[in-house]
Amino acid sequence: MFSSVFKFSSRKATRQHCIRNCVDCFNARDFKGAQAYLAEDIKVCDGNFREIRGRDELLKCEAGIAERYPDRKVIIEEMNNHNGCVLVRGRFESRFDEIAGLALWQVEFDGNRISRIDVTRDQQRVTLPQFAVTVAA
Repeated sequence: MFSSVFKFSSRKATRQHCIRNCVDCFNARDFKGAQAYLAEDIKVCDGNFREIRGRDELLKCEAGIAERYPDRKVIIEEMNNHNGCVLVRGRFESRFDEIAGLALWQVEFDGNRISRIDVTRDQQRVTLPQFAVTVAA
């Protein structure tokens, strides 16, 4: 009985650790290092039905937003496991008003890799999918 409890807790801890490591890579602009934490077919969506599909596209967009907003940093404040995914509450730090501010992420997994991220932000703040659509236009 205890082994099943510890195994379950270990999976939760592994997923939270994966998220923290991925965020650390993004904050360090280590996009090659972030690959290890992302499923190849990852999907990132925001509340306005904009999305990014695929690890390569996500990393390209992250590099683009890092270039445009060089001081952008993701801060994780709280993580909670819920129904197989991780709910993350945090914020972006930046001197740019359209970037700085609160964010909520629901992170889903395929094994131990992030397979989907749904991000919620104030309508006045930029999301990565919004940035990707704007750059492509």
